[in-house]
Amino acid sequence: VAATSETFIPQMVNLDRLDAVNFRKGCYPGQEIVARMHYLGNLKQRMGRFRTASDTPPRPGDRVFTQGSTSPTGTVVDAQPAAGPGWDLLAVARIEDLDGENLYVGSEESDRLLPQPLPYDVVGDG
Repeated sequence: VAATSETFIPQMVNLDRLDAVNFRKGCYPGQEIVARMHYLGNLKQRMGRFRTASDTPPRPGDRVFTQGSTSPTGTVVDAQPAAGPGWDLLAVARIEDLDGENLYVGSEESDRLLPQPLPYDVVGDG
């Protein structure tokens, strides 16, 4: 969507974990940045899945914060209504913050984001 256009590289949204990126393929738009991160970089953010009990739907591009911090740790990618009350969402955040239960969309006054399992493995970040 427009709010997140050009915000993420494929590794941040776990496309490398799904074999959706070929690092041996020829040129494509953004290939240099993607390949540089793969071969030389240190990825600092990954996408995680969360649930919030909030009545207000998180929007793509909303900033994600850790408790007590005024600088964002990440960004909402997308959100959909949960099976029960609240919302299921995907957000890209600092890797060290993904498993914690101290994340919020917008501010600490909003409901906490509760980590949920992804349907694929993201072990081995480096």
